[in-house]
Amino acid sequence: MIDFNQTFDWHPKYKQFVISENELILISETENYCLSGEKYKEFIKYIDGEKNINQIIKEISDFYRCALFIQGIKSLIKSEILQVKKQDNLYSLNKRKQQLPEFFIINEKIKVYNFSELISNEILQVFLNLKFPFSIVFVDDYLDPRLEKLNLKYLKSKRSFILIKPTGEKPLIGPLFSAKDNRPCWKCLSDQMIANQPVKKWIQQKKGYKYIQTPTFFETEKFDKEWFISLLFQVSQQEDTCFEINNYSKSFLKHKVNHRPQCSVCGDISLMKTQIQMPIVLKDTFKIAGLDGGSRSVKPENTVQNLKKFISPLTGVITDLTLISEESNTNISIYKSSFFSTPPHYYKSVSEDLFVQFSLGKGVADVQSKVSALCESIERYSAQFKGDEYFLQATPDLLDSRFYLPNQLAPFSEKQYKEFETENSYLNSKNHAVKRYLTDEPLHWVPTWSLLKEEKVYLPFTYCFSNAPLEDNSYVRWNSNGAAAGNTIEEAILQGFYEVIERDATAIWWYNKTVRQEIEIQGLDEDDLQKVNYTLSKEWDYWLLDITTNFGIPVVAAIAQHKDTKEFCFGFGCHLNIKTASSRALTELCQLIPIRHQDDAPFDFKAIKEESFLKGYKKRKMADFLNFESKNIKQDVLFCASKVEQFGYETLVINYSRPEIPIKTVKVIIPGLCFIWPQLGNERLYKASLELDLSQKGILTENELNTMGLYV
Repeated sequence: MIDFNQTFDWHPKYKQFVISENELILISETENYCLSGEKYKEFIKYIDGEKNINQIIKEISDFYRCALFIQGIKSLIKSEILQVKKQDNLYSLNKRKQQLPEFFIINEKIKVYNFSELISNEILQVFLNLKFPFSIVFVDDYLDPRLEKLNLKYLKSKRSFILIKPTGEKPLIGPLFSAKDNRPCWKCLSDQMIANQPVKKWIQQKKGYKYIQTPTFFETEKFDKEWFISLLFQVSQQEDTCFEINNYSKSFLKHKVNHRPQCSVCGDISLMKTQIQMPIVLKDTFKIAGLDGGSRSVKPENTVQNLKKFISPLTGVITDLTLISEESNTNISIYKSSFFSTPPHYYKSVSEDLFVQFSLGKGVADVQSKVSALCESIERYSAQFKGDEYFLQATPDLLDSRFYLPNQLAPFSEKQYKEFETENSYLNSKNHAVKRYLTDEPLHWVPTWSLLKEEKVYLPFTYCFSNAPLEDNSYVRWNSNGAAAGNTIEEAILQGFYEVIERDATAIWWYNKTVRQEIEIQGLDEDDLQKVNYTLSKEWDYWLLDITTNFGIPVVAAIAQHKDTKEFCFGFGCHLNIKTASSRALTELCQLIPIRHQDDAPFDFKAIKEESFLKGYKKRKMADFLNFESKNIKQDVLFCASKVEQFGYETLVINYSRPEIPIKTVKVIIPGLCFIWPQLGNERLYKASLELDLSQKGILTENELNTMGLYV
């Protein structure tokens, strides 16, 4: 029961930031909450630690809003977001009692720095008596701006120091910053740590703050000096490692800290600008035979090993890698990986799902699914705007090379542009709506490379990079189509190319409801088919359709229909080898089935009605398909690019690989091809279908196309 005479306030571990009258963001050391919507209006207005509940209810007066307010209070108290004012807790009891010097000199080279507001002189004295050959720096926050000058000082003098954060919910020790070449400095670490605190980063950018300090605490009785000293010794023996401490269980987690070659302090900040402007020169890259993932030049086990040190919610570019297929009856491993994302500061409001994005891995083999999940997160993480990319701002007529305009890359119809102007448009709510671009408006442009014409071609920057804080987003926006990762640039380009071709074929088939030929599934490798059968056959009927377009590069749709509910689900795959294309489609199908009804799923599979285009017609044997695959990935890339060039399309590539990550990332763009999201001003969407479906009597109109936008 709530005592209406009590006064409530936000838990003192949170800093509060009012975004609007309907939106409040709470930030603590380890948690963030976005309280958004009309139901939080009264909380934002009245919860200030001054008025009790009775007083607030009298001011609200409206019965319905009072009921909502009381219900919300119960929920927020249960979540420990609200508490009774002046209630004792770790945060309220921790107040600095004495002013201590900021540093203590041990000898000419070694010092103990104290940037913490809470640790006592007694604890400092213990560390002053240690004989370590490096300086020790106590902090309450690894992002403390005072560390910037200290870092520069120690880099310049080639001396080392180690960070210790004994306070807060996550005490930390390390890393040892050694000031050696190609080793991380504090700036390398802090840049990644703030990227991994995207809510805080977004607030800083939106409000213009250089630094946000969150409340903290220190439990003196839990601080085991001897144990901390032993950990300090361990950290000093493991360069580039940060220990996350659990004082209660006396355990720790290790987080690798990675050197960033593009670091503005210890590296070359111009690396990305230089790389983006360089021509892309393909090299012979030979495949490893027998990999179920298709065209790879490095064993998947090696790729996973190379990426392990980049998996950490504290210091990594990937937050985690989790097996999720254990939750469902499947013999095919499905892994999920996540990464943090900071939306542009001009967003008027945000939701929590904007700050974390996840990727799913697919592959018949367990390790291939791991690689798939990791690489998809890296390709999307790397595509995010970081601020060190090259671009130029100009109207199109002032560019020194060819270019493609926004409406050539995302060809919406006149009807769609009018719909975008409607405030309540579905696309508006999903941040897909754009305005028509007029060429007298300057845009930010980035050079891409035409693979076969071997020349520079400009594209709008916001089409090539996500979350860029530019107004150009109102004309064209990034999407993941053609974004890919690989062990080499050639691998990445081929994977990106397959995705663009796959989505082009899928859009033509889906929006025109093109009736295509079925493929005999028995042509698959027996082991692969057995795994798919185990996963699907109990509840689902499934089959394969050949949805290949006039390019002749195999694209397969794997369709499943639930035996009881008759609901549909599907997956897609593209590859020069029809067997690999089919395997990819089936593993994507197995990947989508367990998550198809998640609350935030953008596509409603239950709404699909049974129609002939989902079933196909007479079966074609896999043996009837030609295998265009070579042993050399470079040759496959050139073959694919030449195939689309025969029909007047060119293949563009931008290399946005991040210097610190040992995986190459690119975006492949083929202007004029269709996309699975509805871009209904594209001529190819209408004309290509006519060549593929002999039963289709003529070109469909926009109003005759499938009205379900394929947001999968």
